[in-house]
Amino acid sequence: MPPLNANAEQIKQVKLYIKGANKALREGYISPIGRVSTKGDLRIRASKAAGEERERAAIAGTPYKGHVGHVPDTTWTGTAQPHSFLDLDAKVNSSIGGQANGYPIGYKATKFIYKKR
Repeated sequence: MPPLNANAEQIKQVKLYIKGANKALREGYISPIGRVSTKGDLRIRASKAAGEERERAAIAGTPYKGHVGHVPDTTWTGTAQPHSFLDLDAKVNSSIGGQANGYPIGYKATKFIYKKR
């Protein structure tokens, strides 16, 4: 779901995230053990990967305006390096990450879907 009171751009970003997450799923980029905890070393490595992506984009002349979003979120891949990155509004990135908490560790995603609030 998009964040509460989402604008058109935020809704578009959520839909792009879902499209990218489903592509990763089809290509086998999802953790084989299901959703994983992102605490500790994995969080540190995922943040480092996002920082490196932010720097790469800035050097390339295509800087991120918002958060460097992992697509799909690290909790679904179990890896610091995502299938892809997406420039996400802070509310969108936080919303997507927070919604993953509704699924237990070990839950195996079979599809990412868009749902209106």
